[in-house]
Amino acid sequence: MVVTKNVVVVGDGAAGIMTANKIRCLNSEKDARVTLIGNNVKNFCRSDGPQIALRMKKFNESVKPVNFLLNNGVDFVRDEVMQVRPKNRLLYLKSGKKFDYDYLVLAPGLADAPEKLQGYEGEAKHILDMQHALELGKTLESLTEGTVIVAINGASAPNLMGFFELALVYREQLANIKSKIKMKFVSPDKGAFPLQELSGFFAEKFDSVGIELVADFKVTSINQKNKEIVSAENKTLNYDVLVLPPPLKTREFLGNDDLLGNDGSKNINKTRLTVKDYDDVYISGDAFDFLAEELSGSFVTQSRFISHRISLDINSSFDSEQYAGSVTLSAMTGLSKGITVSYSYDKRPKAPTESMADFRFKKHYSDFYFSSLIRGII
Repeated sequence: MVVTKNVVVVGDGAAGIMTANKIRCLNSEKDARVTLIGNNVKNFCRSDGPQIALRMKKFNESVKPVNFLLNNGVDFVRDEVMQVRPKNRLLYLKSGKKFDYDYLVLAPGLADAPEKLQGYEGEAKHILDMQHALELGKTLESLTEGTVIVAINGASAPNLMGFFELALVYREQLANIKSKIKMKFVSPDKGAFPLQELSGFFAEKFDSVGIELVADFKVTSINQKNKEIVSAENKTLNYDVLVLPPPLKTREFLGNDDLLGNDGSKNINKTRLTVKDYDDVYISGDAFDFLAEELSGSFVTQSRFISHRISLDINSSFDSEQYAGSVTLSAMTGLSKGITVSYSYDKRPKAPTESMADFRFKKHYSDFYFSSLIRGII
């Protein structure tokens, strides 16, 4: 007698949708019932954020209804998880419903936490969702002179490479119209990029196009009145437009002592993608990258790894493979060139080489993202 397993995926962002779709592809409906829980109506291809802000793409090309993106046989429950009891294999939802599961994948993304950075709210801009990308575009369109600062504050920022892309492409746009706008890129690290192997490339690139690099500057507060960012050493930099990823935090329900507790980084297994000692509870996407602290945008390899692990277990097969922390990131580095870099926990990236092929891939990435990648086909 075949016992149908309940697989519940929490979070309808890229990591959650891809994982649910991939598990559905790998298992028959008699073997696995796949349920996706989330409260979004549409999914935004976050990689398009810089292009939307710089008016290189219409926003409707970068967003699709969640229902449209789900494979046949994936049940979508529009709701919000309030509590997880892994010892009882139970989820409690905001609507009052509860779900039991045999396998649980936690991919709820992160919550904005502007209160963690004084002066951030209402002042800084970013590209991580459609609304903020559009707002940044309006701000840049109306700017005729002054200083634009693009800053990062850590390696695990979602779409980290997008902030480098934004700076480089915008600078080339400005050069083409001989603008008086100045640009600075601010990094908390000793070099331009959190990974030393890529710092030299970006430092040279910034220098060649006229972007001033300010390294070793971690933004600890924003003085809105004086329009300046302040570092831990009390150094200041003035701006007219500030682009900075928002402070983030893990979702509240993950803070349960049975899950992440007060120190989530100690309660995730970086090679199995599981939480604590629960072999049936996985964590993926931004929520994992934020805790791992050395990854950004690794949802693709995480979704593949988790989907295969669960599918093998459903079919009573053993798999000793471990998650390697593999990441492949692409970015435009101007209006005709781009790069692609790959790295993992143990394999460091090589200095990238610019090419028009990488530019074209990144420019049209959302077509690939919506048609194949997020559907779990690849």
